[in-house]
Amino acid sequence: AQLASETRCNAALVRQLLLAHLCSGISMLTDLQAKRTALALAGQTHAVNLEGGHTYVGTSRVSRSDLAFEGGVIHEVDSVLVVLHLIRDAHSEQVWKKTLQPAPCLSIVGGTAAGTEYEVHGCLLHAA
Repeated sequence: AQLASETRCNAALVRQLLLAHLCSGISMLTDLQAKRTALALAGQTHAVNLEGGHTYVGTSRVSRSDLAFEGGVIHEVDSVLVVLHLIRDAHSEQVWKKTLQPAPCLSIVGGTAAGTEYEVHGCLLHAA
């Protein structure tokens, strides 16, 4: 995958991107399809869906699966999975005797919208 030079030079971000592609344990493709999720070592949960006869992990299509090797099993995907990178956290600021809390700012690394920055203006949380 092509990554911007500032991304390649950021060791912590490259580590996070790599860990977003690795899961603990050994899960065959049928196991992932049954669970419908893959939990990456980076902490992200990627949806696993079957669409048009193909399996997708997030927005990436699984091109080859169940490739056994000494350390486990590999499922090859056709693109880099998306990782959200926190650029600016929400924090309180005093401006003219008023407390403001600017929205946090996120950047996407990997996928088709890599490098795009987004402000978070709403957050929906629910129990898993």
